[in-house]
Amino acid sequence: NGYNYPAARMVWYIATGEDPGQRVIFFKDRDSSNLRFKNLELLDVSEASRRGQKQARINRNRRSVA
Repeated sequence: NGYNYPAARMVWYIATGEDPGQRVIFFKDRDSSNLRFKNLELLDVSEASRRGQKQARINRNRRSVA
């Protein structure tokens, strides 16, 4: 479709079939190169901000995967 998506969002979509939408992919170990599904958690933006994750800014993508 001509759009680029962060790899973590694609891993989430492939593993769950769920579009992350406006939510944030959080890296449990804070290592954004660790794309194992068990390392990913889906959070709403406010929860990601509360946890102080700069990944919230990096991985948030306003476009849907599907």
